[in-house]
Amino acid sequence: MYPFYISDVDENTQEDEVFRIEGNNYSVKISTFCKGLNKGHHVEDVISEAIYFWLRKDVNQSLTTSNK
Repeated sequence: MYPFYISDVDENTQEDEVFRIEGNNYSVKISTFCKGLNKGHHVEDVISEAIYFWLRKDVNQSLTTSNK
């Protein structure tokens, strides 16, 4: 899942870590050490796919993999 760290929202979740998808809120942190940040797809699209993986939903992996 690197560079994404996804969890349920709790009392320690910062407002800027909350990502809403399908009516549910998730805490999403992104490692700033990832060399691929800002070099690919729009980050909100990639976060959505990462959350679906975290939820173990069957999705076609196309955005959360490096092709460079």
